[in-house]
Amino acid sequence: MRYRLYHDPSTINATTVLTDTLDAYSQDAAVSINSEDNDIQFKAGSTTRLQMHNCSNNTQDRVDFNIGKLQSDGGEIRLGLGSNPGIRYHSIITKHSRNNVNRSAIEFLIHDPTITSDPVQTGQRDVLKLLSDGRCGINHDGGLPTEPLDVNGTVKCAELKFEDVDGVTTSLSSVISDLLLRVAELEDRFGIDITTGVNDTLELLVVRASSGNTFASVPCTIVLAGQRHTTDEMLTAINAAIVTAGSVQNAITTTMAFSGDRFIVRCTAGASVAFSIEILASSDSAAESIGFEQGQILSSGGGDLSLLATNTALFALTS
Repeated sequence: MRYRLYHDPSTINATTVLTDTLDAYSQDAAVSINSEDNDIQFKAGSTTRLQMHNCSNNTQDRVDFNIGKLQSDGGEIRLGLGSNPGIRYHSIITKHSRNNVNRSAIEFLIHDPTITSDPVQTGQRDVLKLLSDGRCGINHDGGLPTEPLDVNGTVKCAELKFEDVDGVTTSLSSVISDLLLRVAELEDRFGIDITTGVNDTLELLVVRASSGNTFASVPCTIVLAGQRHTTDEMLTAINAAIVTAGSVQNAITTTMAFSGDRFIVRCTAGASVAFSIEILASSDSAAESIGFEQGQILSSGGGDLSLLATNTALFALTS
């Protein structure tokens, strides 16, 4: 193999161009420079496609890819198929700017076969974007990150750590464990106060409308223990009383539930079953204590029905 170096005066910068002439070329780790087509070719079947080796004098080695343009979309390093490089390729995009941090970046684009594209099979997803001011965006397809790490999607990790104002690092799992411990401690002090003879009775009335304007009424009187009840304790006591009275009556199943911050009377029935739910009024009613209004009522023309408490429960906290 013979090489010839010469200066090309047609270029803007002083450039040395390398051309070659091949004589009986048969090396296995083959790299050839084609001066006619201005490209680098790798010999098919070679074990080592390209090797750049320089470790003399402990110097820092460097490989330059000068493909970008200032204030433009920059250059592209494309990783394509050997059999068909024009489709299903991945790209590394470089952007260069003198004063715009959003346009001084490196982007990693991966071929996504689910994206409709023209030409076909060339759709790409912008999976990673690195900006010059330190922002990193993951899965911001076409958008820009706004934080040092900005993930567009769900994040899964083995552990997260936080540093407080004193520089102490704490793992997220420790923070959650401490929080759950505090919640457990509060549960012993936080609840709904029931006083015997004052607010210890809850009366429900489920009425099914039948043909001929006849009605089948199912009253349920629940007497609660005079104590402070947690939400779970209150639900357990009420539902146990409903079961004792008969939770299924006239093809209607009644339960008490708690969702968000409200108690709910839930009745399930067939689509042809019309009925109503009412909280009966009484002088010792527990209705207000768990958020319902005395006399609160809701009717259904058929099917399931949920009577949501008007207010939140009257929780008390012992100091």
